[in-house]
Amino acid sequence: MTHAHFQPVGGAAGDMILASLVGAGAPLEEISSTLGRLGVTFELHTERVEVNGVGALGVTVEHPSEHAHRTFRTIRGMIEGAGLPGRASQRAVEAFRLLAVAEGKIHDEDPEEVTFHEVGAVDSIVDMVGSCVALELLNVDSISCEPLPMGSGVVKAAHGPLPIPGPATLEILKGSRVRWPRESGEMTTPTAAALMVSFTGITFSYDAPGMVVGSVGYGAGTARFEETPNFLRVVVGEADTPSASGAQDRPPRCLVAG
Repeated sequence: MTHAHFQPVGGAAGDMILASLVGAGAPLEEISSTLGRLGVTFELHTERVEVNGVGALGVTVEHPSEHAHRTFRTIRGMIEGAGLPGRASQRAVEAFRLLAVAEGKIHDEDPEEVTFHEVGAVDSIVDMVGSCVALELLNVDSISCEPLPMGSGVVKAAHGPLPIPGPATLEILKGSRVRWPRESGEMTTPTAAALMVSFTGITFSYDAPGMVVGSVGYGAGTARFEETPNFLRVVVGEADTPSASGAQDRPPRCLVAG
């Protein structure tokens, strides 16, 4: 059974998750061609960067300028109509559903009609859906993730400045264990929170099944912190034993310490 264990050392964002999986061996060209079924125009590029002396991968999405603000209903239709492999569609729709429910609660709107601004942009859609496709191309059966770091300060958003972590991030992570490093800046974005919960459920833990390490990927973030290297690491390998919920018909959850 192939297991992926995420270590959000310096945080997590959609592009960092995708970059880490490409670094671990997910083929970029196949990801791009699969995402072409979504009906959006884009080019996906990677570059090697160094973070605190560690070689990592950065991902950028180039696309024509647009002013579209897509609703959850619209994005769900795009994903479900794309014929994505395996559990990619299920996981991607769930990630956007989590975002829609969180935003709907914060702004008192129907989740179905929530209009995404930053998250509805082409680059965010490519990052999020691409991460789900990459997991399938790596034949990952089960997933775990360590507690996500929150950060502090203020971040600019479509509706104006917001505290870090953002309201949507905390709403998505209700019931989850998080950590609070002494760093200024956003360390975990709402998109990353939604992806990780769609991958693992609400349980984040340092425990992971024993595994034979097969590949390791480092996804670079754009910010630089004083005490923390800003990359997300994923370790992919063959697990010794099945994870607590490695069922094939739903996104698996993390193992929990006894």
